[in-house]
Amino acid sequence: MKTFKFWARPAIFVAFWIAVAALTLSELASIGPSLSAAGARPRRAPVARQLTLARRQAGGGSGHDR
Repeated sequence: MKTFKFWARPAIFVAFWIAVAALTLSELASIGPSLSAAGARPRRAPVARQLTLARRQAGGGSGHDR
């Protein structure tokens, strides 16, 4: 029983350290895609894209007829 008490605290500490390290590594693995997505241009909604294409095909860019 004395041996168990002697090793219990370090074993808990090592298990906690491994869990924290795994969480940290998983966060580091996902930070690259998150940063690159944050710097990307925002995508337009499909409806807005369709309206823009329809206006271009109709020949009216601004909606004003001269």
